[in-house]
Amino acid sequence: MNNEYRAFPTAFWQAINHVLQHYYVDERSDYRSLPPHQRSPNHVYHSLRMIRRQLRRTHRPLDIPAFLESRRRVAVVWSTEDVLGVRPHLTEDQAWDVLGRCERIHDCNYGFTWELLESVADDLYPAPAGGSQEDAK
Repeated sequence: MNNEYRAFPTAFWQAINHVLQHYYVDERSDYRSLPPHQRSPNHVYHSLRMIRRQLRRTHRPLDIPAFLESRRRVAVVWSTEDVLGVRPHLTEDQAWDVLGRCERIHDCNYGFTWELLESVADDLYPAPAGGSQEDAK
């Protein structure tokens, strides 16, 4: 972990880890082993408040890539711009819906791909009448 992140107190990292236990699939088993009072939404809320206080106190944003690196994780980021690049007839909100669905249904054996974006966009928001998807590009 780089020196910049050592400036945060241990309680900050414990709070971050507690909140992430609600998200990371491989940590859900650890989460289930926590005492019931630590699994409550109220406990997560207090953890998030502590994280926010620490970030405000340090006056610097959390560097997501460095944080992921410190946990030995990677993340590939897709944006609404990517969706709009393959389906320009969509609105920003529709593109966000497409990304959300892709995140929920993607298969790690095949990945999060351009084809997935196109397929989900076509399922959720078919091309306007009178034009094909190729015309929309």
